[in-house]
Amino acid sequence: MKSVLFISCCLAFGLSGCSSEVAKTEPLVGRASVDVAVDEVVERGVFPFLYVRVEEFDGDVVYEHAAINSEFASRVPTGESWMRIWSMSKTVTIATILDLEEDGILNRSDLVTKYIPEFSDLRVLSTEAETGSCEVGLSEPSRPITIEDLLNHNDGFYYPFTAYDCLNEAMKRARLPDARYSDSLIDRIAELPLHPSGVGEHQYGIGTTVLG
Repeated sequence: MKSVLFISCCLAFGLSGCSSEVAKTEPLVGRASVDVAVDEVVERGVFPFLYVRVEEFDGDVVYEHAAINSEFASRVPTGESWMRIWSMSKTVTIATILDLEEDGILNRSDLVTKYIPEFSDLRVLSTEAETGSCEVGLSEPSRPITIEDLLNHNDGFYYPFTAYDCLNEAMKRARLPDARYSDSLIDRIAELPLHPSGVGEHQYGIGTTVLG
């Protein structure tokens, strides 16, 4: 069954090292500058949206600002919004997988293609590749990807901040935040070359998103 995939980003800041009395009586320095910085990051398409909130320890809100990029998001987030927060969802996803393994529903040694057959034709970018087309130097992975690999970021997936410009550009062209359903997300990821480090080597990336 297809499910809507909510891709979002949130920043939360906590105040520490100062008394609540100071926080209540002194204005937040550079408030307008923070607004501008948040807006600029979102306008560049780095994130579909950002919601920034600063609270005192007692929960009083001293700063709040939200921005959206209309190409990727249609709702302005608030403090009441429910959202998927990329890296903060990792621990929840991993804990769910371990629960499923305890219940005998799956095993960490299971091949990912058992559940996502679209990944049967994944290819790895050669370490000889130069900046440019990722179609040059593609080869088969040294072995299939397992659920354990996804848990440990040993799957060959990545974020668009690698040393290979062609991988970064391929990730940007895939526009994963545009995927409205899990099926669409998987289809886009299936077209991406794997990182030259290949399967079995650590490369922090979207593995736990695939796992989810």
